[in-house]
Amino acid sequence: MEWEKRLFQFRGLLVMVPVFVAFLWPDGGRVEESVVWSVGPSVFLGAIALRVWAQYHLGYRMPVSTRLTTSGPYRYIRNPIYVANAIMALSVIFMMEVLWIIPLATLWCAVLYWQVVRYEERHLLRKYGEAHRTYLAEVPRWFPWRALGCLWSALTVPSRLKLAFVAEVHCLAVLLAPALKEALEHWLHG
Repeated sequence: MEWEKRLFQFRGLLVMVPVFVAFLWPDGGRVEESVVWSVGPSVFLGAIALRVWAQYHLGYRMPVSTRLTTSGPYRYIRNPIYVANAIMALSVIFMMEVLWIIPLATLWCAVLYWQVVRYEERHLLRKYGEAHRTYLAEVPRWFPWRALGCLWSALTVPSRLKLAFVAEVHCLAVLLAPALKEALEHWLHG
């Protein structure tokens, strides 16, 4: 589809739309400066490191022959550069202290990259065939579940405790309430 091709072509610019909105927003609330300028740049630099690691293995825009990349971060997730781009955008928004945009920017990045990846995966299936189909079946798209599973199984925690943790991990969602409340208060009361 032509619109998917356009999204793919302009994906680097489109991921920055929420950053542009945050830049234009006059007052986004206050975060302790020491937090903003320690967490924000650290997360941004971590995302840059992920991009560099991915680029080293991918070789996109580099004078190397192209091949199906399954090494480096591509062993763990299929789209490390897109994940890094989203993290970079979110960290810049955080540094601009326009926190209410972060959930919207997360949704923006998810929808944008979901569409881009659908287009890209069809292209890669045509280009690499069965090798890419196998890769799709073995490596998760966005989150390194298998790597975390290996780490988890390596821990010498009794299996019943592991099961109890998995059964109760949903309780962590309650932590979203204070963040949402703070964001809404800033949004409503400026």
